[in-house]
Amino acid sequence: MFQKIALFSFAAIWIMTVSGPSGQAQTSLFPQLKKEPAAGPLTPLKDEIAERKAQNQKALEAAEKDLGASPESAPSPSVSEKIDLLKTLSLLYDQILELLAQKTVLVEGKNQTLKELAAWKQRPSLEEGQKNFAYLDQLQGQLFAEARKVDTAETTLKTFQDSLEEAKEEWEQGERHRRQLKERASEAADGSLDAALENAQLRSNLNQARVTLRQQELENEKISVQIAEANRELITLKIGQLAKQVKLSQDELNERIVQLGEEKKILQRDLNLARSGLENSERQKLQMGPVTTPESLSQAEAEERRFFALAQQAYQSQVKNLTEQLQIIDKIESFWRRRYQLHNQTLDKPLLKDWTLEAKQTLESLQRKQQMAVLRFPQIRKDSNEIDDRLLADGTDPEALRWLKASQGQLAKLSEGTQIYMANLYRAQQFFQKFLQELEPKVTSLALSQRAGLAWSQVKKVWNFELTTIDDQPITVRKLILLLILSIFGFRLARYLSRLMGGRLFPRLGLETGVSAGLQTLAFYLLVFFLTLMILYLVNVPLTLFTVLGGAFAIGIGFGSQNIVKNFISGLILLIERPIKVGDMVQLEDSSGVVERIGARSTLIRSFDNIHVIVPNSDLLEKKVVNMHLQDDLVRINIAAGVRYGSDPKLVSELMLQAVREHPKVLKNPEPIVLFTDFAENCLKFEVHFWIRMRSLLEKRSAESDIRFKVDRLFRAAEIDFAYPQRDVHLDQVRPLQVKVIKE
Repeated sequence: MFQKIALFSFAAIWIMTVSGPSGQAQTSLFPQLKKEPAAGPLTPLKDEIAERKAQNQKALEAAEKDLGASPESAPSPSVSEKIDLLKTLSLLYDQILELLAQKTVLVEGKNQTLKELAAWKQRPSLEEGQKNFAYLDQLQGQLFAEARKVDTAETTLKTFQDSLEEAKEEWEQGERHRRQLKERASEAADGSLDAALENAQLRSNLNQARVTLRQQELENEKISVQIAEANRELITLKIGQLAKQVKLSQDELNERIVQLGEEKKILQRDLNLARSGLENSERQKLQMGPVTTPESLSQAEAEERRFFALAQQAYQSQVKNLTEQLQIIDKIESFWRRRYQLHNQTLDKPLLKDWTLEAKQTLESLQRKQQMAVLRFPQIRKDSNEIDDRLLADGTDPEALRWLKASQGQLAKLSEGTQIYMANLYRAQQFFQKFLQELEPKVTSLALSQRAGLAWSQVKKVWNFELTTIDDQPITVRKLILLLILSIFGFRLARYLSRLMGGRLFPRLGLETGVSAGLQTLAFYLLVFFLTLMILYLVNVPLTLFTVLGGAFAIGIGFGSQNIVKNFISGLILLIERPIKVGDMVQLEDSSGVVERIGARSTLIRSFDNIHVIVPNSDLLEKKVVNMHLQDDLVRINIAAGVRYGSDPKLVSELMLQAVREHPKVLKNPEPIVLFTDFAENCLKFEVHFWIRMRSLLEKRSAESDIRFKVDRLFRAAEIDFAYPQRDVHLDQVRPLQVKVIKE
């Protein structure tokens, strides 16, 4: 009973601690951690956390004592859960105390760095033992390391911030559950929910401690970043001061070359051993022969085969890594000589430009290699863990166990070699970063013409950048841009030449307007085609590039461009067969007019009301079209007239011929003719037929109207009347007519 009272008292004290005056829980277990204290104020907070840890330990010991007091009965789930929660809370206290201790060290380091930085800004000072190139090289390596810390800080801080938000969300969910449980426990009079409420409170305390832990992790990381930034600024100042005083001497260069030579000897020895091991493993695999049925292999035989396969893979990786390291050392050796020239000679600016480009390319290559090595390393760990699991398995054959241990040793060597390879890559990156830092002031001090030359070299690099290859021929940015420019120019040239032929050449050859327009369009298409081939040849773009594009284009035609292609081909047929030409007067269903243009997809017709009608080319081939100018522009017109009975037919015929012949548009050949067509019901019917050259429908109708006016005038002068309908009325005279007068 006393122990329960003690536990509830501890919970009450905890609630009072983490709650504000209004009883609401705070968002931080230790509000002091929201600020960035100096080294001194952290001590009371550590003492407070240590005291809470001691209280939690006492509660844990009491719970374990209650659990051990009744061993004959199974412990309740709530008691077991409480013990687990108290243990986890103790671990969190330890982690928070450790982070606070780290923060003390970090704050001290930050203050010391800021103090040193401020002192250096006021009075730069270097000790005599530091005024050498070795110390300058060391500072440049430190600057590279600090810069990488700052570069990766954003991702790290984002990770810590996300962890903090997740911890806060988990704590808020636990608090909602605790409040609901507390309300239900207050309504229950039997105390059945007291243990559950106690555990809910412990879980809430646990979640809140996690929030504090994440806050402290985030703050420590921020201080680390501030230290890295301050160190970077301080190192940069030292490098700037030291670079003015020291240079790379010939003795130091020789010493570096000797060191690199020793490293090359070691790497070459290891490479020879790796190649020998690779040949041995391949020979052993060949001696074992292929496996027909894997089930027939014993455990030892299977592990033996796995070992040699793993050994072959490990030796291949080792040979590759060692070969690359030898190449990197050769590159570093050449750049050490360049560093000596950079410090002791006056170099041409174009040479410095080339060195800069080469160093940047090498640095990018090293970074890619390191990224690939980092991605391969987890697979080595995974294979090693799998072998560890097989070593711990029961019933392993002793012979198989021997091969497993051999595989484990091989993986250990591979892991060690990969780590050395990654370390050497990192060291090489440091070296080339140093070289670029030393080279940058000399490159930035270039004259205007030299800077322009450097910029032009960059432009040329982009200009000749290879996008892809087709038939072993590169497709570069230069080719695509030239292709675009020449295509635009070629299109305009084809348009100009085709218009020149249609406007001047073809008319001089005596071709008609419609023929000239059709030939002009065909000439434009042919010029575009041949100019395209010529442009592709000039820029050295293989035609196979358009094989793929043509296939894709054909698929697009098959599915979505049927009408366009049909009209295009119809336009070509119209231009070749010429059933209609530009200038022809045509009638298509309810549209009629003069053809003005025959295009690739459609034909433009201007109606007699001066309205432009666009007709698809396929309609002109598939539908009935009346072309009034297919062969020539001769049109026969007839005008009918009916005169009353009793008129002189000969005179009527002469007058109608006179009216026609006097009209200026009527052709004399073929000659006009008058026909006495019928003895109609009410008149004598005559028709005059004549021919004119019709360029437009209005011209035809105007001629008809003029002749009708003339015929009417001549008939009036000759007292010839036009007939009109007559009716004879017959009266029945058998009976007298009755006449009535009706008055309204």
